[in-house]
Amino acid sequence: MASISGNVTIAGDPDDWIACAFDADTHAYAGSAAVSAGTYEITGLTAGKAYMIACRCKTGGAWQANFAEYTVGDYVIPADPVTTPYLYKATAAEPGDLEWNNVTLSISGNGTNDSADFSSADAKGHTLTGSGDVKFSTTQYKFGTASIYFDGTGDYLKVADSADFSLNTSQSFTFECWFYCTSASVNRTLLNIYPWGKLYIQTTGPKAWFSFGESWSIIHNTIVTLNTWHHVAIVRNGSTFTVYLDGVASGTNTASNNADPNNLYLGYDPSDTSSIFAGYLDDIRLTKGVARYTSNFDVPTIENPQALGVPTENTEPTWPVTDGQTVVDGGVTWTCKGRMVQPLIQGPLIAA
Repeated sequence: MASISGNVTIAGDPDDWIACAFDADTHAYAGSAAVSAGTYEITGLTAGKAYMIACRCKTGGAWQANFAEYTVGDYVIPADPVTTPYLYKATAAEPGDLEWNNVTLSISGNGTNDSADFSSADAKGHTLTGSGDVKFSTTQYKFGTASIYFDGTGDYLKVADSADFSLNTSQSFTFECWFYCTSASVNRTLLNIYPWGKLYIQTTGPKAWFSFGESWSIIHNTIVTLNTWHHVAIVRNGSTFTVYLDGVASGTNTASNNADPNNLYLGYDPSDTSSIFAGYLDDIRLTKGVARYTSNFDVPTIENPQALGVPTENTEPTWPVTDGQTVVDGGVTWTCKGRMVQPLIQGPLIAA
């Protein structure tokens, strides 16, 4: 029996891949072999016959760790190409969040201009209650179509008490949002997990600072420009808290307290009603159990994804077998492109 060998350039660890041969005439699966250090050799083929070569992640491992890295281009073939000898393409890949299952609050800020109805806002299962004349606005927004506007005179959003906002002494978390501050004549509150901790835009500067209880605070020494969009993140990594402004870390501090809040407020501190926020908030997200940032980082360039953007771990979907049919898996839409009719890596090659 003959064989085909060659080299492939693929993302990730080459040893996690398998190369597959398909009959160039019938497109039937003909054999496979492990890829080692970028090389493969598929034996048991018919001498003089033409084959097309494709590759995929090894059967038995995670189905896809990241569809963009673990496919050839946007294409994929199933784990069992004998049973399902079809080619699939990610034709509608939504950006995804690998930590979506750990997100406990996510507010996009998108809504109808001047609407104060937050009842349909997607807040990861939480109800938003507005006070004052807080509303959606299309005047300013970082991503999407709108943001949430606070005029600084009684406007705020309240999220009812939930176990989603309780954190034990060793539990990491990340709170982040985009803000556009229009006034800093007084301290302005972005977030208050009442009565546990609060995030302010400070009067002097203005600057961003985070207070944990009443005992200590972290002050970010970089000036916050008014009427400009900024990204802010408060990260607890174990017992260490860090403030990041526009992706740059400032001071840190440590604490071992539990968070057992009564409510979560946006733009308001019940213990300091003079510190109501004035400006716009967008893409608000709280991730529980995960320190998303542990060093300086590039700020997001797209709206926070509100779904897993990779196929479900260790489980392949039920593949459609009709050309043009689709299946959605983990936020990615895969379209059946028919039986194996084109090479993914190279071919046709002649077995020798």
